[in-house]
Amino acid sequence: RWLVNGALAVPALSAPLQLRGELRTPWTDPANRSIQVDDAVLQAPGLRLRLAGVLGARNDLRSKELQLSPELWAGLGPLTASIGEAAPVHGALNVKGSLASPVVGVELSQSRNLVLEQWGLKASWSQASGLAVLERFDSPVLQASAQLPLRWGDGALQLGELQGGLALDSFPLARLSSWVGVPLEGRLSARGRMAGSWPNLRPELAVDLLRPGVGPIAMPERWQGRLAGQFGTGVTLALRNRGSGVHGEFRFQGAGVPPTVDLFRDSGRFQLRQTLDGSLRWQA
Repeated sequence: RWLVNGALAVPALSAPLQLRGELRTPWTDPANRSIQVDDAVLQAPGLRLRLAGVLGARNDLRSKELQLSPELWAGLGPLTASIGEAAPVHGALNVKGSLASPVVGVELSQSRNLVLEQWGLKASWSQASGLAVLERFDSPVLQASAQLPLRWGDGALQLGELQGGLALDSFPLARLSSWVGVPLEGRLSARGRMAGSWPNLRPELAVDLLRPGVGPIAMPERWQGRLAGQFGTGVTLALRNRGSGVHGEFRFQGAGVPPTVDLFRDSGRFQLRQTLDGSLRWQA
């Protein structure tokens, strides 16, 4: 019988990870050598994980409690903005299979979120398949699934090509205003796939924008088109307005290349270019 009590410094955490546990090692049965985890707790600011189960030839380790709170991601910029501070993230963790070929499963959910309202996901990773799989991500505005080859080899984590799909339904762009620092308006819908290695992902999405607006610029029509290309070498968003007697075209190119924007609406024209010194120039 073993009692564990200590701390471990983890660079990503603001304070040491506290470890407490009660373990048993029934080595008297050579055919079934294992570690029985009666109770184990890992705790740090913003993190609490409590586990019980068996580690050995046949793993069966499950979480009794998993909670992530805003202290964990405070000060991490985009992560703080996307997860928010409205509610903690609750979840479940399980480890099955053998030590040589484990299968890890995780479920997470958040009841209140400023961007996605509420969301939940289920994901898994298998040593045998070498795949990390996002089986589902659900929220009132976003649904997604994906798989990513993920292995540990030569002392480093090795990533393959992501294959995933997503559907964004009538997302209020105003929720992203704090991210970009400019008031946004309108609703965005998108559907399609993302593929490729990180960070050079290749999106192929059908896009629908209803009454979009950026700061003082408002376009009170429906704009439809596609987002395609490759992050790192250039992504293009090309849209045309629909259901209006006024002809309009919008084209944005960026994500890895100097951004350019072209907007044509009836006889009006707006152009935005990045110069060699990094400044932005516009012409109307």
